[in-house]
Amino acid sequence: MKTHRVITIIGWLITGLLLFLWQEQYLPFHYEYMEQFRLFHYNTEYFIDHCSYPSGLMEYLASYLIQFFHLPYIGVGTITILLLLIGIGIQQIFKRIAAHVDMPLAYLLPALLLLFAGMDINYHLEGTLAFTLTVWLLNAQIRIVRPEYRIFSGVLLSWLLFYMTGPAFVLFALCSVIYEWHKQELPKMYAVLLLPVAVLPACYAYFIQHSEPLRILFLPDAYSNHKLEGQTILYYTWITLPLLFTLACLLNRWKKPVSSFVKGLSVSIQLLAVIIILFQGNEKYNSPSLTQVKELDYYSRNKQWDQILNMQTSSSNNIFSTCFKNLAMAQKGILADKGLHHKQLGNKALWIDWDQSSTVSTLLSDLYYAMGHIALSQRYAFEGVLSSEWEVNPYLFLRLIQTNLIFGHYNIAEKYIRFLEDTRYQEQAHAYRKFLYNDALLEQDKELGGKRKGVSGSKGLSEMQGLTHDLLQIAFANPDNQIVLDYVGMYILFEKNIPLFKMFIENFYEAPGLQPMPTHFQEAIVFSYESQPERWKEFGITEAIKKRFEEYKRLDIDSRLSPSLVNRLRSGFGNTYWYYYTYHK
Repeated sequence: MKTHRVITIIGWLITGLLLFLWQEQYLPFHYEYMEQFRLFHYNTEYFIDHCSYPSGLMEYLASYLIQFFHLPYIGVGTITILLLLIGIGIQQIFKRIAAHVDMPLAYLLPALLLLFAGMDINYHLEGTLAFTLTVWLLNAQIRIVRPEYRIFSGVLLSWLLFYMTGPAFVLFALCSVIYEWHKQELPKMYAVLLLPVAVLPACYAYFIQHSEPLRILFLPDAYSNHKLEGQTILYYTWITLPLLFTLACLLNRWKKPVSSFVKGLSVSIQLLAVIIILFQGNEKYNSPSLTQVKELDYYSRNKQWDQILNMQTSSSNNIFSTCFKNLAMAQKGILADKGLHHKQLGNKALWIDWDQSSTVSTLLSDLYYAMGHIALSQRYAFEGVLSSEWEVNPYLFLRLIQTNLIFGHYNIAEKYIRFLEDTRYQEQAHAYRKFLYNDALLEQDKELGGKRKGVSGSKGLSEMQGLTHDLLQIAFANPDNQIVLDYVGMYILFEKNIPLFKMFIENFYEAPGLQPMPTHFQEAIVFSYESQPERWKEFGITEAIKKRFEEYKRLDIDSRLSPSLVNRLRSGFGNTYWYYYTYHK
């Protein structure tokens, strides 16, 4: 018996390690991505508010745990522990009801299904917490010997579960009824009555208080975004638990002896099934494109620009990832030097169209903030907050502090600072307090002061006359802003609008933000002023660019006569503006 216990402990430790490593491999940025859509407040009012409605306590606990998911391994570790608790809890149920069988597939199946459900960003951690609590309360319930006490505790625990977790009480009540039918220690009428009595609080909430729709009070839809249809995988998980309870009760009545060989073969087959389910489920529920979105978002929020540039994207025609890469190059000051060293999709990938999603809103807010278009940055920060399910995003709240400080709206900035000062973002928010009502100090700050310079020197940045017009105003107001100059110049070049580029370069070739003149702008200048080579030196054209242009012209003419030279032209000059202008459709 002791040996079997040691083997069981070792088995669960190995299972936990494998689950942890598997999530690290296939969900590397998932839990960090989840963290930005919750905000836990360390105050009494926040706790009391969550105690005031069913499932509020579980939401409180989930928010508390999620705030730590930004730390390495914490999200993966938390989920691994919860999944192990579910598996061990179900094993204990089987051990109590059908101790003579080993069913590793049964123990792990609900945990795996919840792991797959959690791959959806609309899933709530509350669902996993509620399922874990339900499994262990069922363990406590079936250990009560006196049947009349079990009926009484079944009702009370169902009511407690409804208050703490929401609809998970339905699972508990249903499994309790199945167990009472199995035990047959009381008339079946008592077992049947347990279920309708257990749902009384939920019925009261629906018919009297009208607090939530039926599907939120009684179904697993409560554990995903309420505005969307419930996840099918959650229903699979819920169906699994009463089915496993029924299976355990049926196996209890099967007393035929089984040889050690058959037991070993059965366990081996079940473990193989677990592995197959794990990888098949990952293929179905873990979207590679969404994984890439999470990775790009993570690197951008943490300003890891080199990681973005080194990423292998799932598609060379991905406008979203190209926009991120352009932002990364702009932040590193190399967009107009090396922009064409990466696959470009025209000016539509410099600032992508808004699709009303939180992730694109965050990207656009970052992009316009970097350019110095503070009005648009603030707008998309608002949109990003409102488009998230909980209407919170601490990263964007910090952006709203920055934008309101730049505009001089100190009273609004102070509200956001106070809002974040009882969260884990306290230190970051508090760092902005020194700028409140202090124009002189703010204008001395390299980042905020520089952004204000671009705003104060421009008029009517409303995008009414086009974004390019707004950005040019910012550039005139603050010619030190290299990012806005790079973006405007590259936008014009991607449009292949040579007359407009010449106007742009005539106005800004001496701007501090274009010193020294970026490589792609030099290439465009040589190309645009080919008939006026005497002006090249005035615009800062280097000897290397002159020689390379001469070589390009010669090879370009030769390739038209000899198609075999086209590949040589592409390999030698495919990252130049000359090649982009001539051959990019």
